[in-house]
Amino acid sequence: MSAPPQSLIKNMGAKTLPPVDLILGAGMYKISRYLLLLITRYGRFMHQRSTSRSARHHRHQQ
Repeated sequence: MSAPPQSLIKNMGAKTLPPVDLILGAGMYKISRYLLLLITRYGRFMHQRSTSRSARHHRHQQ
């Protein structure tokens, strides 16, 4: 009695899961790329700030 429902659930999963996986994968890919872009931009910004700060500090000492 419990075998047919399980097979039905498996068939439903097979039908519904791949698109969801694709959507999630695409979303995660986009999010990860966006995060990477943000991190690189932020890193460059912080690097520029630190270099300019050190340059100012050196000017002060001279």
